[in-house]
Amino acid sequence: MKKNYLFILGAAAMLAGCSNSEVIEQQGEPGVENSEVAISLDAMTNIKVDQTRAALDGWANTPIRVWGLDKDGGNWSDATAKLFAGRGYAEGTVAKGGAVTLDKQYFYPMNNAVNFSFYACAPNPGNPTVLDNKVIVPFSINGNNDILWAEAHAVDKTVGGKTYAGYNARYLRNDGAKPQLTFNHLLTRLNFQAKKGVESDSESVLPVKIKNITITASANATMIVAGEGKGTLTEVAGTTAELPVFFRDDTYATHGVLNLKDDLSLSEAGTVMVLPRAGAYQVTVELAADGITDPIPASTFEIAAEGVDGFLAGKAYTINLTVYGLREVKFDNAILTPWDKVTDIIDTEVN
Repeated sequence: MKKNYLFILGAAAMLAGCSNSEVIEQQGEPGVENSEVAISLDAMTNIKVDQTRAALDGWANTPIRVWGLDKDGGNWSDATAKLFAGRGYAEGTVAKGGAVTLDKQYFYPMNNAVNFSFYACAPNPGNPTVLDNKVIVPFSINGNNDILWAEAHAVDKTVGGKTYAGYNARYLRNDGAKPQLTFNHLLTRLNFQAKKGVESDSESVLPVKIKNITITASANATMIVAGEGKGTLTEVAGTTAELPVFFRDDTYATHGVLNLKDDLSLSEAGTVMVLPRAGAYQVTVELAADGITDPIPASTFEIAAEGVDGFLAGKAYTINLTVYGLREVKFDNAILTPWDKVTDIIDTEVN
């Protein structure tokens, strides 16, 4: 009899627990089924990625990496692991229309107190460092890779007197808008154009071609994906390199020399994407000329942007180069200065 009493009491407690949970759930979300909600993302496509790498041209299959982190802080390592089990982040691609496809289907955690925000970067970086309040990733810069950063914050939505303040299953079940990642360029883009200079005596000038253009800039950087300073790149000290300009995916080595137009109009001379900086960039232009086998000394100079802020992320700058030909060194007459005889006589005794 005692055993039967205990069993009935336990069953009653279980029923009471289910009933209370159901009442609480219905108070906050009347008539909404407590089911899992799949994570679905979109991406803004209003940034221009033309004339960069073909892989990023028009959002065609752009690779991205996404983190879901606690909007209100807390332990981010734990939060993102709950959302994207295993690695703690999701890999994906952005299609031309802005739709995001993740590497597999993920779901918001059930009955979870975390209100998520989403952060993404492109292309896929190296191994991340996830701290309690910051995510940092490394990137290599070769002059032809665009680097993008994005975030998505939920807009507070109030339903039945209850406010949903971040992306989670309850927010989406109450008609909250799905996350939309807004991407920004983090590099500076330099577009080079070149033309012939006006020569005073064109007959004695040997026309030249552009053989190569390089920029002295940092080849490695770290991005703060989330946390204080989010969406910024910082150069890795000691990684300065000569970055080549590109014609799409071709350098001058594969594209060939650039012949300048005889009508003195501008020709596209290549594009390079570099880390933003407040100061100037050092540019080196190598020239070639028909019939000249000896190396022509390269021209090295600095370019600076107007204004105190220098070169900014997400900005494209056009640099027009005026290139003059090689002028032959000639001497009309050689003049030998005669000896100037000194009138003073030097007397000395020997032995």
